[in-house]
Amino acid sequence: MSGFVFSFYSFMDFSRANFTAQEKIELLQRWVLVHSYLYYHMDISVVDDWRFDDNSHQLYGLKLEHPEAWANARYTYAMDDFDGSTGCGYVEKLKEKERKSIIFDVNLLVNRHVFIRRNN
Repeated sequence: MSGFVFSFYSFMDFSRANFTAQEKIELLQRWVLVHSYLYYHMDISVVDDWRFDDNSHQLYGLKLEHPEAWANARYTYAMDDFDGSTGCGYVEKLKEKERKSIIFDVNLLVNRHVFIRRNN
């Protein structure tokens, strides 16, 4: 997976990495879930609206292009009606273990964001 850096802050660019459609979908689903939790539950936004929209639209495009990969992706059961317009309400549909995993990532991101802001 060289040439790919997973970042919670940026557009997910898969052009230089060899991921399957399902892997791309799962990474983008998780990205949307993390940022949705930040925005809707913590009133925090660490990315611009246009970055969220770009990744959401990319995820929706993959949903349309690869319906079988979408159907088999990890978070589809909670995001089946996802249309790229919002991330609201999907975290609540997750199983408890997966919701806790998302919240763990959120806490890591918030702590990193606070650390970066304090040191700049």
